[in-house]
Amino acid sequence: MRLCDQLALDAHSVFLNTDEFAELISIEDVPETPAVCDWSTQPEGEHLYGDPGDTRGVNAVHAEITLAEGVIPLPEPGQELIVNDRAWIVRSANTQTGLLNLKLYRNVA
Repeated sequence: MRLCDQLALDAHSVFLNTDEFAELISIEDVPETPAVCDWSTQPEGEHLYGDPGDTRGVNAVHAEITLAEGVIPLPEPGQELIVNDRAWIVRSANTQTGLLNLKLYRNVA
């Protein structure tokens, strides 16, 4: 087995394990999927309330979510995603070793 194959297996069996790091979330039409969530991230060292040129307002919150690749189609920046019944805007979406990393924001005003 190649190292990258082992990393992908470990990502699912350890990183996305709800007994280890993950929690169950609903995303788009998928009712329960394990994901590692940081609901209070500050993107690239920006102020907590966001960058007015990027987040369409000064009262925005940010989150970073990592889930298994293929659970949802790869979203585009600016696309709206429904996570736990709340609308979020995709800031970036990247895949690596079988995981999808999403950086999201939403206005709370």
